[in-house]
Amino acid sequence: MRILNTIETNEMLFNLKMQQKLKIIISPFINHKKFLDGINNETEIITRFNNEVFTKGSSDFSLLKKIFSKGNKIYNKENLHSKIYVFENNIITGSSNLTISGLFKNQETNILLGREDKEYSQILKRIENEFNTKNYQEINKEIVDSIEEYLKTNKPEKKSETIKILAKENDTKNTYDILVSPFINIEEVNELCTKCFVKNENSFSFENSIKQQLKKSNYQSILFEDFQKLVHWAHPLIGNDNPYKTAAPAALELLFSLFSYIPTKKMVPRYDYFNTLDKQKVVRLHEENLENIFIKREEENFEIIWNRITRREGEQFYLKNGKDTFTYKINENEEFIPQKPITNPPKVSKQKIKEAYDMWPVQGPGVYNKAEFMAPSYIWGVFNDLRIIQKER
Repeated sequence: MRILNTIETNEMLFNLKMQQKLKIIISPFINHKKFLDGINNETEIITRFNNEVFTKGSSDFSLLKKIFSKGNKIYNKENLHSKIYVFENNIITGSSNLTISGLFKNQETNILLGREDKEYSQILKRIENEFNTKNYQEINKEIVDSIEEYLKTNKPEKKSETIKILAKENDTKNTYDILVSPFINIEEVNELCTKCFVKNENSFSFENSIKQQLKKSNYQSILFEDFQKLVHWAHPLIGNDNPYKTAAPAALELLFSLFSYIPTKKMVPRYDYFNTLDKQKVVRLHEENLENIFIKREEENFEIIWNRITRREGEQFYLKNGKDTFTYKINENEEFIPQKPITNPPKVSKQKIKEAYDMWPVQGPGVYNKAEFMAPSYIWGVFNDLRIIQKER
């Protein structure tokens, strides 16, 4: 048995979903689109499914309609308050709804159980007795159509606004529109901006930048540099590195409060994407599209990765600052050799590149440097590129 806080619960749910079959979701309110994407159509859902929860925005009707259309069975339980997530070999239960608030913003406590825990069988027995779906109203097409018709004239209580990302202050020509969270709370955002303070006079502080910009624009715009740093600081790996450690938790909350987005440990910011974004006029990013600024690691055999590295020889890659570029070549001994702008480049063996891949994702080149890798900045730049690290479809 393990006790989980809010963020730990969110991450554990994602990890278990990738490793095991998700059998049952019991949650009064549901709007966590990212988690429900790709769930097995055999997963059963017990929730509150009525006009009121959708009108208030407590649950996302379009999301549950999509799940229903895939063949998942959904059951309505009007007075439901329990939150239980049943996997093949684990159960998570506690206070968290399957919502972005319940799995990120609120202060929640949940328990992770495995088959070895005596409580595991007790909860399964309780589910069989108290959550027998034969006693609940199964959602059918007629109910879905009826609620959909009702919502046409009774819109859910949501805002759909954008925050403009300004390349420079007062620059209205080069902007990037990002859809903000429909649950944005201005007081909370201001408080989080204040918490994003690094105790280092040479470091960046959101207290003196993003907060002022948000207030000045009536929460309509922030500077591109602020947005870029927010994404970097909020990352669970990068944010835990000094000097960002004290600001990382608040930055993560702020990223979510503004954009409903949570990066995971297996995702790292794409510095090349920021460089590309600089050259574009308008980029509209929604919740799911915000993933464009991250790379997600997908486990693959190293020989496949090495083949990609070899094929990309001579192409341009980015260093961590997102501006400086480099190329590399692979010699006849299968050694990785960085090219311009480096002089007297070292030769890194294929075996050392494999060791670096086994460690990835890492906080930055400094991790490779501490592990005594040669050319750490260039190795990091290669593994932080979609051409190398993302599976080819």
